[in-house]
Amino acid sequence: MEKEIPAINQTNKQEKVDLRFRRVIKLLPGPETSKEVSDLLNDQDFIHGLSGEQLLQTARCAMEHGLIEKGLELYNKLNLVYPQIKEGWTEHAEILDYLNETKELLALRFRAIKLLGKKEADSLLSSFSPPKRRHGSKSQSGDFSDGQTEKESQLFDDLSPFEENITRTQNIKKFMTLFRGRDDVFARQWVDRTKGVSGYAPVKRPMNAADIEDHLRGSKTYGIYLMNPDNTVWTGVIDIDLKKEYRIKGSLKGLGGAVKREIKFILSHIVDQARKADLSPIAEFSGGKGYHLWFPVKRPVAASDMRYALSALCNNISNKTEFFQMEIFPKQDVLSGKGLGNLVKLPLGIHRLTGKRSFLVMTGTRDKDRQLTILASLEPSRPQAIKRLAAEAQKAQVVLHPATSDLDKRFPQLMELQRGCRVISQLINTCLAGRDPGEKGRKILLSTIGFLERGRHILHHLLSKTPDYNRPLLDYEISRLRGTPLGCKRIHSLYGLGDGGLDCAFQLEKGQYAHPLLHIRNWQGNEVESTKAERIENLNDALINLKTAIEIVERFL
Repeated sequence: MEKEIPAINQTNKQEKVDLRFRRVIKLLPGPETSKEVSDLLNDQDFIHGLSGEQLLQTARCAMEHGLIEKGLELYNKLNLVYPQIKEGWTEHAEILDYLNETKELLALRFRAIKLLGKKEADSLLSSFSPPKRRHGSKSQSGDFSDGQTEKESQLFDDLSPFEENITRTQNIKKFMTLFRGRDDVFARQWVDRTKGVSGYAPVKRPMNAADIEDHLRGSKTYGIYLMNPDNTVWTGVIDIDLKKEYRIKGSLKGLGGAVKREIKFILSHIVDQARKADLSPIAEFSGGKGYHLWFPVKRPVAASDMRYALSALCNNISNKTEFFQMEIFPKQDVLSGKGLGNLVKLPLGIHRLTGKRSFLVMTGTRDKDRQLTILASLEPSRPQAIKRLAAEAQKAQVVLHPATSDLDKRFPQLMELQRGCRVISQLINTCLAGRDPGEKGRKILLSTIGFLERGRHILHHLLSKTPDYNRPLLDYEISRLRGTPLGCKRIHSLYGLGDGGLDCAFQLEKGQYAHPLLHIRNWQGNEVESTKAERIENLNDALINLKTAIEIVERFL
């Protein structure tokens, strides 16, 4: 039984990884230090938290300390997860060449071809690959060309399909570990194209590797029943689907940009929140009408715990979306009667009705073999992380992002605006996550929040977390604000919502100009003065300026 792991802020967790990394690379080889390095390299949380460059330096460090097996293991991980780092391939090949590990060297070359392409793999590894026979013939002396034996040459010719088969088997096994449901039954998707409907029929036996191969090839499409007979689950799913009114053909005409921004916002927000809770989500386009976020665990957890935990991740944005709705699976805590509970279609298959193949998002590729390889590098979450988040959710039904909670205390007007306007809410959360809201998003924030009484301080607080923050430029832009806040119609146009868009909660009087600040109770329509860029209203505002400056310095350091 694993020890309960205390909750930890993601920033602190990364700082701990960085601290251990600096410790590892500073240690000089020696009996005691090598033991310390070995212990650190056996910590999977530490290894998982390393960036590509850190992983490369850690692999080098392992080799310096004589930890050959561990070093090769780290180089393997580096090649798989960060194939773009060329030094990882060449240094790995040099070590295998030095150790005379011919078979492993050939396997490395095959893996490079799969991940980088033959041209790139040849440019990196050609000097390490044993040469092939020339036309498969012997020289006049009776030896094979370049001093290569017939056995070695045959090994080169035959290793690729052998290695491919071994790798494929391992990847399929990992796929079945990540997307595991009830063991004694699964489901096959059927379709009636004449009526335009599809559904699932139970297959009452355990799923096997051949079934997964059929699913990946697209000849059949399978789903899993999430709940075990003892009311536990191996995985939970957040289902993000287009709302019914937007599934009608032509209903999204001219709204494509806004839809893409919203789904990017939803996925990024939930994934960020999940990682802060030590969870490992897997995001997938379902091939149908939306997206799935999978949350596999190493050991089964109570269905109720999974539902509470996933609900906590959705609570903060469930009412801030226009085009998409979210649903948690499993839907029930306890199986009733002879029912099998909810099922979800497995990833990387073809939806029988739409004909579209599902794919992992945020991976940079849609190639199913490459995505299967990426999945092989992922690990399920610890059950304790789900239980901990579920316990927190039961104590407080709405779990606020820490930064959002801080905003609620410091800028109550802003939080009223955020709760009322979904566009503003999405842009605020984008900034808090450290992402660029874009030129149009920045304009919306500036031309609405800038009209609040403490708008300047709020804007600096939000935009200071974004990559291109420029304090003097922002001060200048605020100083240029005049007139009235940006209107709802113009905001909808900038955000790609057309002339329609969101149904605002406030009631307009006849002829009244509609803008988001009307969501704030007792809004009086503050005038923006040119001196506002330099004015500090009180000590609180001075403190906010100081904290913002400190945050920027800390980020720089």
